[in-house]
Amino acid sequence: MYMPNRVHIISHPRSGNGKGTIILKEVMQILDGFQLEYINYQTNYATHANLLTKEMIHSSGDRTIDYLLVIGGDGTLHEVVDTLQESKQNIPITYIPAGTGNDFHRTWYPKAGPREIIEGMLFNRQVQDIPIFLFENHLSNRQGTVINSYGLGLDALINARAKANLASVSPSVAKLYHRFNLAYLKAIVESLNTIPHFCLEYTMDGTTYLVDDASMVLVMNTPYIGGGIRLDNRTQPRAHELSLVIYHDITSDAVRDIIPRVFKSHDYQSSPYINQISGQHLRLKVVHDSVLSQVDGETIQQGPIDLSFRLGSQSFYFPKK
Repeated sequence: MYMPNRVHIISHPRSGNGKGTIILKEVMQILDGFQLEYINYQTNYATHANLLTKEMIHSSGDRTIDYLLVIGGDGTLHEVVDTLQESKQNIPITYIPAGTGNDFHRTWYPKAGPREIIEGMLFNRQVQDIPIFLFENHLSNRQGTVINSYGLGLDALINARAKANLASVSPSVAKLYHRFNLAYLKAIVESLNTIPHFCLEYTMDGTTYLVDDASMVLVMNTPYIGGGIRLDNRTQPRAHELSLVIYHDITSDAVRDIIPRVFKSHDYQSSPYINQISGQHLRLKVVHDSVLSQVDGETIQQGPIDLSFRLGSQSFYFPKK
């Protein structure tokens, strides 16, 4: 009789201002109810999930890892996916959100809770290969993955300030910020006086374009950023394509045009300040300016940009619909 291996849990207890710890306890109670053996790898610092994933792969040896459960925010999930892709390990992931943004969960199965997600892993057993983006940095020769979005300029600036806002308040205030997404909204207001402007060159499927005055550039695998703020209606995760969204020529008039679209109408197609293009292969270049960027909510050091993107895939267990 076949006996499954233990459940390998990679968790970030401090994610979501401590929500990770609460979710982890609930998950262990559910697994105990199913009489499943599990081992928990807890992250203690940024990028720790990368190391823990490598340790899990090494410790398993030649045994198949049946169940890999990730508990944390989008950043923790990104680190696990990034390591699996780098290690060329085709291990299906079961993901339970416990972060501040949770845009991956919002995109793929927004109504499912921990029990439904775990039951999908144990009983549904239908692996879904979902699209992700693979990128290559031609300046550093580094490769990586994108599960939600890659952002340049204003998006990365807002993301960094939102993290700083959360870190600067007490735990009780941070919970309030988390509940109403106030850290991100506050960061948007704070960033309107320091909107970056840079020259962007991009090539989509062999055709090259130049944007003289770009302020925010997003390579999107989900229409959401910042914990549910919808920035594009045309990005469809199941379309298996790279979606490039560019906010450009941003002046005070442009801000007055864009803000109602972001927070009310979601009519992006008619804005003269927003362009969207889709394809299979993308290269971004910012040569003459130094720009802040982010991948799945994690800030990347400011500098010039020369990145290529292509489609990839990652296996997941999703809850039953």
